[in-house]
Amino acid sequence: SLFANMKMPYTEALMKSIPKLTDKAHTRLDSVGGRPPNLISPPAGCRFAPRCPYASERCLAEQPPLVEAVETPGHYFRCWYPVGSPEYIQAVRRRESLAAAGGI
Repeated sequence: SLFANMKMPYTEALMKSIPKLTDKAHTRLDSVGGRPPNLISPPAGCRFAPRCPYASERCLAEQPPLVEAVETPGHYFRCWYPVGSPEYIQAVRRRESLAAAGGI
């Protein structure tokens, strides 16, 4: 259920980093950029925000609440932009607009 109904952009990034048998030899793999957070002194806000392609100022400042996924009871996540949500779609569009404008 984690893979079929992922909510976290981090899980999405990890899934994109898995090599595929259909890829040509020596295909460059996607990676999760940045560095993992300092576990002794974690950053404010979302722990994945510095590495998340969809992060906003809110992500850097406020830790998202722990939410149970409706589709998979017992599956909890913390994200302002859960994969597949309307907020996620807006974040993807925001990132695409920035990329088109040469901002990222």
